[in-house]
Amino acid sequence: MKELIGALIRRERIRRHYSQSGLCRGICAVSYLSKIELGQTEASKEIIKLLFERLGLSYETDEVFLKQAKAKKDLLYEALYDLNEDLFVKELEWMKQAEKRLLASCYAIDYRLFLLYENVVVLDHDKLDEAGLEELKDFCNDMEVEQYALYLCLSGWQKQEESCFRKAMKLYPNALLFFFYGAWLAEKGYYVKSLAQLDHAYALALQECKLHLALKAKYHLAMAYTNLEESMMLESFRQCIALANQLSMAHYVDMAYYNIAAYYLEQGQAEEALRHLEKCGHRDGFYYHKYACIMEKLGRLEEAKGAVEQGLESIGDIWIDRQMLEVVHYRLTHPDYKSDPLYIEQLLELFAQLQKQRPKGYVIFHLQYVLEVLEAQRKYKEAYSLLKKFSYIS
Repeated sequence: MKELIGALIRRERIRRHYSQSGLCRGICAVSYLSKIELGQTEASKEIIKLLFERLGLSYETDEVFLKQAKAKKDLLYEALYDLNEDLFVKELEWMKQAEKRLLASCYAIDYRLFLLYENVVVLDHDKLDEAGLEELKDFCNDMEVEQYALYLCLSGWQKQEESCFRKAMKLYPNALLFFFYGAWLAEKGYYVKSLAQLDHAYALALQECKLHLALKAKYHLAMAYTNLEESMMLESFRQCIALANQLSMAHYVDMAYYNIAAYYLEQGQAEEALRHLEKCGHRDGFYYHKYACIMEKLGRLEEAKGAVEQGLESIGDIWIDRQMLEVVHYRLTHPDYKSDPLYIEQLLELFAQLQKQRPKGYVIFHLQYVLEVLEAQRKYKEAYSLLKKFSYIS
């Protein structure tokens, strides 16, 4: 408690550009204020009250509210460490309604961590939440080990720094942090390296009875094996589907079948891809994209065009998502697309943006179409370079 009070005073004093002597004049000695800010002494309520008033701060002391806040905090950590996003979002709403009081309480660090977790994991924001990171950075010296390890992992994901994950796991090893690290490695295309982390995350999640987390670790394991070994991929997806059915999480069943279908489509096995894709219950823009590509491979072009149209109606307004469908549509309506400068320009722009914005799996899927164009133009050297670059699995 004293560490957090000191951090709140120090942070607000610096924000207001007050010197220590200016803040504590008439209240206490500068040396005493320094000890308060460093959490080295338990100051009296009277002195804390005067310092807070001078800074325009309040501090929550209502026992009923603090008891409620603690119960919500414990529930949110339980949901967070199980990656139970539905429960997390539901319980976080109460905290958002009480934000002002929480930020002036002993749960200020926890609340800020929850907001950062929501931004990184639940909302999956591409843009770095610099404000959220900076706010938490001010409190790093006042965090408990568990809080600091979680902060490191979340900031590592936002800042794309592997060292943050490694440091976090040394400080406070648990299933969630191993999962974060493994999922991050897989997203970057380091599939072999990710396997050990994700496998360990899965085993720990089962030991910790974190079944939602176990499911997601198994799903990411299957996705990593998609780029490495077919039999392990299929077995991992089978286990993922079984666990998802037990948890009534149909979305993961659909994603498993969708990604198996995408794998077989990349391998040129359109019939096998179609067999798995048809098991998906959810029909979104990405489903229709894969369905259109399968129909294209099978020579059923009118069905492919119809799938593109349905996909464009449901995909949303994100350029890169719509462009994936537009590129398919161009191929379907222009038989000479391999030598068409406009198609080549659109495809290469899409390919470049996928490398910047999406996990490596998206890039690998579209690599076949880029190679097709380069080979048609007899640009074998460029094709070889790309194949060498993206076929290497680290």
